[in-house]
Amino acid sequence: MAAAAAGTILYPARFFMRPFKFDLGGGDKAFALGGASVTVALRKQGYLDMLIVHLTASYTVATAALVAIELGLYNVVQTFNLQVPNKPIPPINLGGYFMHIWNLRNSDFKPGRQAWRLVPQNTLDANAYWAAQVDSFPTALGASTLSLWWVLPTHYSVDDIRGTVPLGNATNANLIVTPNTAAAVFDTPANFTAAAFVLDVEQVWLAPPPPGSPILPTTTQPNADGVDVDWELSYDEDYQAVVASGKNEVTITPDYTILGIAHAATLATAGVGAQLDMADIQSLQFILNSQQLYPEGPLPGPLFMFDQVYQNDMPLPFGVWMYDRDVLGRTDWIYTDSLTEIRSQLYVAAGTVFGASPRIYTSTRRLIDQNPAAHLLAAG
Repeated sequence: MAAAAAGTILYPARFFMRPFKFDLGGGDKAFALGGASVTVALRKQGYLDMLIVHLTASYTVATAALVAIELGLYNVVQTFNLQVPNKPIPPINLGGYFMHIWNLRNSDFKPGRQAWRLVPQNTLDANAYWAAQVDSFPTALGASTLSLWWVLPTHYSVDDIRGTVPLGNATNANLIVTPNTAAAVFDTPANFTAAAFVLDVEQVWLAPPPPGSPILPTTTQPNADGVDVDWELSYDEDYQAVVASGKNEVTITPDYTILGIAHAATLATAGVGAQLDMADIQSLQFILNSQQLYPEGPLPGPLFMFDQVYQNDMPLPFGVWMYDRDVLGRTDWIYTDSLTEIRSQLYVAAGTVFGASPRIYTSTRRLIDQNPAAHLLAAG
């Protein structure tokens, strides 16, 4: 790409990249709980910005109302796995529940939006059609329909496209959607009957900047059109068993730059399964090398939640505990260059009555610089 003339005002590449959308349909197989993974092939066009996934179903609740266990109703998707060549790890590799949590946290459509919930509408502005279409999963007896949405972003944010994936004409990329089993979602899976699912995926891509665009350089090795593609945003998920009350420690791999760490605890009993739980997490501690985030000892759960409410303007969804290291932007990120250990401790209250297979789930959001030397040189 030709250099801009001296004295020209330079702008981020995103200023010149118009978004477009493809409806990719539902992939190569039908989505069904307990069924095979569904592969959706992405179009080889422009720069991948995000995927929007819409899952709908008609079904009948028989005998008794549905009771969600484990990670709840969003967990009908066990795994979203975005497979892109030449990336150190998959950009997206986590389940429906945590993808939903990060969707609430991220600024994928509007700059600066980090609220966990949309502002409630008053009666005159209420939109019943919207309410039925967006994140609806009735659990009462009788015939119903569900509608769940997810955004799978490759960018850091709507106005910072670090992580965007060049697809062009040569890169084969696929989204693999793995359904969960009914037994992993409902306490009594036999009550969820006659389900007919429809999966739809939309690909949002950015057109390359027009030739000669005055792009602000962020790397010494940009694509020919001036776009910096040496970054990756990644989302992952893991879990470990809760073996007893007291301290339960999660070890997090200290690599790349960590933007956020989210936990969910499934402890309390619900018949045969464990449910999301907050009251039984008595306190929390976070340790980088030997430095404790709370030097005087683990922070009580209510105080931790208070901090989260004021960081995010709203309470977190029930069962979520997050170390949000992106509230202040890069000044708050966890740079792992000098770290040898990251430990997160959750203290489970004595006397907690555990459901079957109690667990602590952990999801991490990372920013990966695939070419740091080129970025340091570009920064001067």
